[in-house]
Amino acid sequence: MKRITIISILLLSMTLFGNTQQVSLDSILPVESGKIKYRDVINVPETEARTLYNKAIEWLNIFFVNAREITKTRNPNDGIIEGETRIQLVDTVDGTVIKSKQVFYRFTFEFKENRFRYTITEFTVKGNSKFPLEQWIDTESPFYSESNRGYLIQIKTYMDDFISSFTSYMTKPEEEEDDDW
Repeated sequence: MKRITIISILLLSMTLFGNTQQVSLDSILPVESGKIKYRDVINVPETEARTLYNKAIEWLNIFFVNAREITKTRNPNDGIIEGETRIQLVDTVDGTVIKSKQVFYRFTFEFKENRFRYTITEFTVKGNSKFPLEQWIDTESPFYSESNRGYLIQIKTYMDDFISSFTSYMTKPEEEEDDDW
């Protein structure tokens, strides 16, 4: 169900933004020191680090079919979860959606009392070889093409959904258990 929603969002973004020229390539994705990087610290008052860690594990299992496979580090004592996964990009040819390139990325979730931080970096495109996604933004790169704009918007849409889903789940108040049996 989640995958259908994501694909729908991707197709909608391609339709709405795929041919627009007014959005500059470097403003589509957040670039810091020449690298694409998503990072934020979210405060969750009166919440222990271990509780935040456990909620993140729950969210991973909801958002990803293969959560155990994509997480490379799960360390509850240090409050860190690290993983690597991919975004499947698509093309639309004559009204038919076709799988295209895959973009891999790394994420790190860190937990402390009353707050957590996510960091998403190391975006690479897998083709005949891997190369940094930043080359799609750099107009001097041989991998630059104005036609990649639609792919960048697909990535932005996916990452916005990823971050929104994660932060919403993490900041959602705990439901009190009904002890009335």
